[in-house]
Amino acid sequence: MNCKKGRIIEYHVGKKAVIYSFHLDGMDDCEFDRFISRFDKNDSDEEVIRLKEDMQVILAAIGEIMKRGAREGRFRGENNVHALPAEICDLRLYCIRLHSGALLIGNGGIKTSQKLQDSPDCYPHYLLLSVLEKEITKRIRDKDVQWHGDYLEGDLYFELGDCE
Repeated sequence: MNCKKGRIIEYHVGKKAVIYSFHLDGMDDCEFDRFISRFDKNDSDEEVIRLKEDMQVILAAIGEIMKRGAREGRFRGENNVHALPAEICDLRLYCIRLHSGALLIGNGGIKTSQKLQDSPDCYPHYLLLSVLEKEITKRIRDKDVQWHGDYLEGDLYFELGDCE
């Protein structure tokens, strides 16, 4: 992965969960807002309409998480990076369940193949969050990042990938 530098930001505080996103240096919007901008369009094209339906399912899932918390059963995924929605859709949004009261939402894309690594629109977003998740876990273990309730505190700026 090429060098990606950015900061974890608090995106929204819900009733039962705090939503975070990753904001890459040099970008106007965080990863989640970039996802929304890309796929939440008003267009009459058939594919856009289908993806808009997928987007509504994803946004409804996030709404439920904010109301009820980020319980493990709400997610699917083999690692600590999960795809929303948990239902079958072509559109995928990648996130990290930090714990039952916190979720980090990244970006996503259109899954075009059975294997994630064969979906060029999805895999880079998954890979970014996968590397970020490992770094967050390391910083929590090293006490560079701590939990204050559902809020992350500490060094939330990351240089990920090949940044040398």
